[in-house]
Amino acid sequence: MKEIFKRLIDLLDYRFFIGIALVWFLTMVIPGFIPDVLNLKYLIAEKDIIAILLTIITSLFGILIAFILLSFGIFRDKFGRVALSFLIKERNLKLLINLLLSVSLHLLIAYIIINNSKIITEFSITIAYISIYFFIISLFLLFPISFNTLSSPDSLKNVEDCISNISRTDIDNLAYGRGLSDIESVEKIDENSISIAQRYGVSLIRSDDKLGFLLLLKKLNDKIISVIDENPERHYIGNVYSIYTDTLHAFINELILQKDEKSLKTIWIIISLNHKHFADKKIQLLYLEELDFFIKNYIDIIIINQLDNVTKFGLNQIKDILKYHYSNSLPLQSRISMLMDVFEQKRIDHDVDTELQWDKISRDIPYYFTSILRKSIEVKNVNIFTSTLYQLNYLSFEVIRNDSIGEYQKAFII
Repeated sequence: MKEIFKRLIDLLDYRFFIGIALVWFLTMVIPGFIPDVLNLKYLIAEKDIIAILLTIITSLFGILIAFILLSFGIFRDKFGRVALSFLIKERNLKLLINLLLSVSLHLLIAYIIINNSKIITEFSITIAYISIYFFIISLFLLFPISFNTLSSPDSLKNVEDCISNISRTDIDNLAYGRGLSDIESVEKIDENSISIAQRYGVSLIRSDDKLGFLLLLKKLNDKIISVIDENPERHYIGNVYSIYTDTLHAFINELILQKDEKSLKTIWIIISLNHKHFADKKIQLLYLEELDFFIKNYIDIIIINQLDNVTKFGLNQIKDILKYHYSNSLPLQSRISMLMDVFEQKRIDHDVDTELQWDKISRDIPYYFTSILRKSIEVKNVNIFTSTLYQLNYLSFEVIRNDSIGEYQKAFII
């Protein structure tokens, strides 16, 4: 009950009520500052005018309640259980509620004061005019504000707000909260910024909002990379990508149902951007184990679903990923004990990080091509099989021409 009351208080904007108070103060100081151009005192009693306006405003409140329920339904589709929190923060809805509340309060006070007045005065006439003005303004703003509120769940600003709230706490809560069944843990996961971003992304896919989804995907990826840069520990990066790839899987499942090949290709671009970042920063590829598992799974999914264009696009991205690492994060061949032992029969100190990085670049990433070849054979897809062989042939020429790769390394890779 206390939480509900707090949220209702958060909806109020006291500037509206201060504005009404200032108008009343001005009316008492200068009661006749609005001339009676319509000759209201000869047409209808001021209290009757205000009573009519108050009745209409009351009816508008009924419409407002129905409108809030409709808005809540739309927000719930986008944000799930935390829809109320997002709805309360919606600026247009707060504006609408405060506008109608402040005008209603003004009309109620005006009716009480004028109804108890025995004679028509400049004060009562001025109040009647102010009431009419307030009513017209409310009526004029009601529909555009309502429209903006209904369309706000699809606003691209929500994408940025949703992503910007992601923190290390969100990562930790999801990483260590999985498998827990107590209500508090489930609620924490459900209200997690990443969980909200995931639900929001799925809703954008279902509503065919490609621009909104691609923006969310880009912003989410940028946020993930920035979080990694702030906390570059292996264990933490593993948690980040475990959660991130779960979110990507949720997106992929919906994208396949919608047959959205363009967005599925964008998943490959996201994968490539993460590898490029690791190559540029020279972060150990061992830290990308979760992304590695995801890529192999993604390959199976798109080939099984006969998404040949997406698979071919992925072949190009895998080739680019290798080129990133060949140029930026490939260890010197003189530091790789296996190469020096085979080609020069020279014993050197075995550096674990160097050897693991070399294995990732020379074996694990190229294995994606092997995975595609095997899966294409399994599903009898000749088109993908020949495309993969073509990309491998092209990549071999790229390796030969690349001056960043040592001769022993070239021999091993080819």
